[in-house]
Amino acid sequence: MKISPRTSIVISSIISCILIFIIVYVYTNGKPGVIIEVLGRAYIPLIVLAISIRALTPIVHGLSWFLANYICKVKISVRDVIEITLASLFAEYLIPIGGATEVAKATFLSLKTGVGLDLAATTIALHRLSTSLAMFTVTFVSILSLLAIGALHWTLSVVALISLGMVLLNAILFLIIRYKKFRTFLQRLSIKLRLISSTSYTELPSLSLREFLLMFSLSLIERFSVIIAALLVSKALGLELPFPLIVIIFDSIRVIVWLLPLITPGCIGIIDLLQVSILKTLNISESYMAVLVLAVTSITLISNLPIMSYAALRVYGASLDKIVNLIRSAKGKKL
Repeated sequence: MKISPRTSIVISSIISCILIFIIVYVYTNGKPGVIIEVLGRAYIPLIVLAISIRALTPIVHGLSWFLANYICKVKISVRDVIEITLASLFAEYLIPIGGATEVAKATFLSLKTGVGLDLAATTIALHRLSTSLAMFTVTFVSILSLLAIGALHWTLSVVALISLGMVLLNAILFLIIRYKKFRTFLQRLSIKLRLISSTSYTELPSLSLREFLLMFSLSLIERFSVIIAALLVSKALGLELPFPLIVIIFDSIRVIVWLLPLITPGCIGIIDLLQVSILKTLNISESYMAVLVLAVTSITLISNLPIMSYAALRVYGASLDKIVNLIRSAKGKKL
């Protein structure tokens, strides 16, 4: 049975609401009023600063992808890359299925520049490799820090192992996409989707270590924008958590879930429940951790959704069906 785009969004949004309800009701011991109480004591200047910093995250994400395009010799302006990035990230909230962001980026990059999906996918695979490597780096350093002070829990070690697995997976993906037969298949798909008119196989440029390190540096800056924003929110609420723990809970877990298939719009509810569950194993007050997790999620939505939705309107207009059907065709799946 074919499910309309709007129906799929409604269903996934209901799932998000159920998960958030579990966090609000269960983890506050049936006293959700404690959330209002803690938020009422929040130091607003730090909240505003957190929103400002978090708003930069998707822009830095776009800049690092621009370098991936530059490395792969795709001619496109910084502004266009950032607009496509923001619009594609917004697709997560429109299309709760795995790979929505990447498919949207590849599709719109191909439409904008005329390159085939093979080259577009190469830039995305390279960008994913940089993102996952940056995430693993900060996670690994955080794990070592927690180990040094004797505060390492086995659940955090699992997160570190998964982050390493994501790096290896994206490295393999990057190598597969560079394979000639696979690139030929993607070019034929580009013609079928009317993204390009003819195939023309070109050798991919060699990967420059200097350029990759520059992209990796931007990926690290992106990670720290997320981490610092979460740190500011925790301090604004008067909650003191070790910095390495904030790194793992509010960045590493978010990236891991983001790189995996989605179930709810923007992974709302899924990430939150996972974060709260891991914090619970660390013997942190359930009420406080529920407030902190929900506050960080709220800051993310407030800072990102306005600029993402504006970019989405510029890139693919106000038609929801248009973008959903386009990405559905590219994935060859039904929502």
